[in-house]
Amino acid sequence: MYKVPYDNIKFHVRDASLTQFNLTGDHTLDYHLAVNITVRNSNKKIGTIQYDTITSRTNCYGKGLGLVSLTPFTQGHKKTTLLRRVFQGKTSLKLQGSHLMDFTNDQRNGNYSIILKLDGLAKMKYPGGGISTQWNYYVVCGLLRLPLLLANSSTDQAIYARLFITRRCKLSFYAPIYT
Repeated sequence: MYKVPYDNIKFHVRDASLTQFNLTGDHTLDYHLAVNITVRNSNKKIGTIQYDTITSRTNCYGKGLGLVSLTPFTQGHKKTTLLRRVFQGKTSLKLQGSHLMDFTNDQRNGNYSIILKLDGLAKMKYPGGGISTQWNYYVVCGLLRLPLLLANSSTDQAIYARLFITRRCKLSFYAPIYT
């Protein structure tokens, strides 16, 4: 892991809602998860950050749910960008051992455990035309405990949006690529 000389780039999960999470008898999980993430460049040493690739992934109970590529973007210093992503679909989810026990407990408690991660390539450009460096980055937003909301109940969603606690994600850079 390489030390990046600036650490004022922040990722936060601002909101997340789970409106479908149904495991059928044939081990098929139907899911619909919406996530809002903010990216903040509060660094004075970087003129712009160009996110060339950004991929978001979700996992639950030992299984990857979805992989979604986001649109590349450029961000100036002292700027915040909102990323909205929806993960939905069906996946095979045959639970055993501790994963089955965790799912059963979560189902009983009404809050499901989902892990959110992002990764990609970013290029930092310094003010005054300094050298551009491209870095691989990895973001872990940790374990989100989400209740299942009714898809067409705006009251449920409005109440939960006020209760959701913003979660700061951990950002790591590694293996610089010099251009």
